[in-house]
Amino acid sequence: MADVLTLTLLDPQHKTPQRQWKFEDQSVIEIGRASDNQVVIVDPLVSRYHLQLRKLSDDPIKWMLVNKGTNGTFVNGVLT
Repeated sequence: MADVLTLTLLDPQHKTPQRQWKFEDQSVIEIGRASDNQVVIVDPLVSRYHLQLRKLSDDPIKWMLVNKGTNGTFVNGVLT
């Protein structure tokens, strides 16, 4: 059975979904403004290469966020 990770971009004010991405059997996911990222977010607060998500083990729940941007990253409203 394939591991599937779903990422959802929420509107920051209304908390409504704007876009969703699904990844199957990925070990690294690149997120940023640059077009060669797997998740492209066009926003001036997002760096060209903003962050990576790295799978830590065979457990589909264990991922590590690697911050690559200068402004930090908010996860569930908390700056990491």
